[in-house]
Amino acid sequence: MEVKKYRRKPVIVEAIQFIFGTESDVLSFIEDGGGNVEYDNNIKQFYIETIDKKMYIDDGDYIVKGVQGEFYPVRDDVFHQLYEGLDKEG
Repeated sequence: MEVKKYRRKPVIVEAIQFIFGTESDVLSFIEDGGGNVEYDNNIKQFYIETIDKKMYIDDGDYIVKGVQGEFYPVRDDVFHQLYEGLDKEG
């Protein structure tokens, strides 16, 4: 079977950065968008239950709302490799 190259389709997503101290903004973004975020008291960390698994949110992660309305955290460095900001009209 031949190995081929693929380009990620240009998709516009909404995202917000999780910074300790701004949890309420991030939680509102997720819950208002129909997502669910929980807090793990054992390790003192928020997580999002995705289709595949529980994903913990670290300080500095971006929370992305995907094309099917799903939410997932993306590390800051990875986020900036995959996404670029749009102007207000975009």
